Amino acid sequence: MRRIFYFLGSVVVSNLMILSLNCAWGDSLSDEIEAAISVRHPSETGSWWQSLGPRAPQVILSMVSQTDSIYRKVRLIDALAWYDNARATQWMKQAVDQNSNSAIQAAAVHSLIKSQGMKEKDFITHVLNSKDVQLRVTALKALSELSEVNDPQASQLVDQFLGKENVTWAVDKVKKHKMRFNQGNARNQRTQPNNVGSPETVVKPGRLNY
Repeated sequence: MRRIFYFLGSVVVSNLMILSLNCAWGDSLSDEIEAAISVRHPSETGSWWQSLGPRAPQVILSMVSQTDSIYRKVRLIDALAWYDNARATQWMKQAVDQNSNSAIQAAAVHSLIKSQGMKEKDFITHVLNSKDVQLRVTALKALSELSEVNDPQASQLVDQFLGKENVTWAVDKVKKHKMRFNQGNARNQRTQPNNVGSPETVVKPGRLNY
């Protein structure tokens, strides 16, 4: 009997230690993320965000729910662009459809498209059929970035919806964004020949003018 109690006690202690380590790890990760999003001029790359590990999206979503600052929420949602995570994807889709704040909607649709690409073609098409012209513009901007890194499906979708977009300023805005993106890509080809066409080198979350 004493052995049983000793064993159960050891299990409880071990679980508490694991929980304590996980909490400490989570606090450390959230501190690191907090430091990154507090910088006035963001400079972190996709590789940096991905280096935080597979639990980063979970911590980021938790931090989003714990802040009332729209700026901080947007910065955190921007970071989700670098993760292919099912929970984050579902959260972003809900934010696009249900959140009443346009900045959060824009950040969510941009990060969703950047992280999932044409795997979410049905949802992207749903957004492009939205009555909200600004949301359509944000989606087309993100798609145009994909199309310029050799995604023919994204390019086709951009052309299709630009062709039927009847708001002139929206079309102009997407075309200008695409042109600036191409120019940035060309500069990277000259300065970083070993990383040509990498989304990390041509666009960084937090820098996009939604």
